[in-house]
Amino acid sequence: MVRLPLHKNLVALYLGLQPESLSRALAKLREYGVRTVPDGIEISDPDALIAMVGNSFQTHAHPPTAAAPV
Repeated sequence: MVRLPLHKNLVALYLGLQPESLSRALAKLREYGVRTVPDGIEISDPDALIAMVGNSFQTHAHPPTAAAPV
């Protein structure tokens, strides 16, 4: 379990989102173990969240480098 000890309004501010938009996004992630708790956001099943994201996170986190010209 992962707990983010930040109120969702503060998370929304950091992400540049309106709190309502973050609430809607978190609601969509509920089936993947993400939920709001009084003192923050809790991820009860990180593996389910990672599986949902799939390879897109890894691809964007570490984009392939261009091959050197021959």
